[in-house]
Amino acid sequence: MAVCALDGMQSLFSGVGVVVRSFVQQAEHILTEAFADTGHTWTMSCASGSLLDDAVNLRADLRAATCRACAHSGGTFTQLPSLTDGSDAAKLFVGRDPSRPVDQWAALSTAAANWLLDLATEHDVVLALLHDTPFAAVAGRLSGLNNTAGNDPSPQTRAAERIMPVWVPHSLGVVFPDQMSAQRREFEARGVADLIERDGCVGYVSDYYENVLAGWDGMRQRHLVPFHNVIDTAAYQRPPTEQALAVLRKIPADARLTFSWGRCKPQKGFDALLDAFCGVLAARPDDRDHLLLVAPTATTEPSYLETVSGLINRLPGERVTVCHDFDETLPFAALRDSRLDTVVLASRFEAFGLVAAEALEFAHPAARIVHSPIPTFETVLGGDPRAVRLADVNARSIAAALLDDSRPVARTTVAKQGPERDDPGAAFVHTQAKGVRACLDLALDRGAVR
Repeated sequence: MAVCALDGMQSLFSGVGVVVRSFVQQAEHILTEAFADTGHTWTMSCASGSLLDDAVNLRADLRAATCRACAHSGGTFTQLPSLTDGSDAAKLFVGRDPSRPVDQWAALSTAAANWLLDLATEHDVVLALLHDTPFAAVAGRLSGLNNTAGNDPSPQTRAAERIMPVWVPHSLGVVFPDQMSAQRREFEARGVADLIERDGCVGYVSDYYENVLAGWDGMRQRHLVPFHNVIDTAAYQRPPTEQALAVLRKIPADARLTFSWGRCKPQKGFDALLDAFCGVLAARPDDRDHLLLVAPTATTEPSYLETVSGLINRLPGERVTVCHDFDETLPFAALRDSRLDTVVLASRFEAFGLVAAEALEFAHPAARIVHSPIPTFETVLGGDPRAVRLADVNARSIAAALLDDSRPVARTTVAKQGPERDDPGAAFVHTQAKGVRACLDLALDRGAVR
C-alpha cells in the first residue's frame, strides 16, 4: 500500500489532511480488514512533498507518527522532490510560482511515479492511493514507461504493470471555481484519461462526486471505487489543548455563541457570514451574540484575507473571536460547548463536507446547524431536526437565520454515526477498507502481479 498526499502526513491544515492522517494512523486496522482472505501480506509506505526540519507549518509530531505507522508494517516514509525549497508546507500545493501551480503538480506526479516504480521492484502488487490534484498525473507518467524492445518488456515496464494507481480527488476543477480551476480542469482531465487507459481507479469521497466523475469521457463503473469520507471518531478522542481552552475562556459566560470553522477560503463563505453578523449585532442589541470563527490562513489568497480582515474589523472586538492558527481540538471543544447556539456552515461548494459531518456528530444537542443549500450538506444533514437550510449563501439569508428565535426540537443526545459506537473509528476503518479491497480485487483480476 503506497499513499501519496501533501497534507496529513507532516502537516495538518485541510480536510484532506484530516482524512489522510486518519488513514495512515488507522492503516493497520484498515489493511488487515481489506486484505483478509486474499492470501497476501501487506506493508504500507507513504510519501509527501519534501519539507525542511524547520519548515513553516511542519508538524514534527505528525511526521514522527507517520514514520512509526509505516515502519510498523516494514514500510518507509519518503519525502518527494518538488519545485519548492521545502521551507513552508503550505507552498507545496502551488510551488514557487503561484500563477503556475500546474508545474508543481507535474513535478510531484513525476516524483511519485518514480517512487512507486522503486516499490514495485520489491512487491507483487503496489496499490497507489494518490490524494488530490498534485498526483492526478501519476498514471500518465507510468504509462510513458510502457516501452518495449521488440516483444521483451523492459524491467521498468514490468514494474509499472504491477502498480494499480488509484486517484482520490478532494477538490475537482470542474466543481471548485477558484483561481486555479482552469489549470485544475486540464491537468485532472488528462490525468483521468491516462488513468482510464491504464485501467486504474478513481476513488470518490461522496455520492455527489461519484455522479460528477461518472460523467467524464470514457469513465466506466469499474473505474469508480468508494472511499467515502466518514468521521474517524477515534481522531476526536484527544482532550482540548490548553490553547483551545484559553480561546473558549475568553468568550463571555452568558454568550449566545455562533460558531463556524474551516480553511479561510472563498469556498467557505466566511465573507458572507461576517457581513451577516454585522447585521445581527445591529438588529439584536442585547449584547449576548458572539461569533467564534476558526479560519486557518496557511493557504489563504492575500486578496481574500484582506476581504475577511476588513469585515472582522467592522465587528466590535468583544463580540467576535477569530483564530487563524489551526488547533485540531478547538472545533470539537467549541461544538460541545454549552453556550453554542448556532453552527453556521456557509460553504459555497464542498466535495463531502467534513464540517457538516463533524457538526452532526459532535454539536451540542440544543444547537441549530444552519447550512448552505449545496448537495453535499443536504446529503449529510438532511432529516436532522437541528438542521436549518439557508435559501442562499448571502448575508441577508444568514442574518435572517441567526435572528430567527424559533428552534427545532433538540436532540436529547449528541447525534451518533456508524453501527459500532463502542469502537471509535470503526465506521471509518470499514469504509476505507471497502475501498482498498475493491482496488485490490481489480488489480488481481487484471493480473497486476509478478
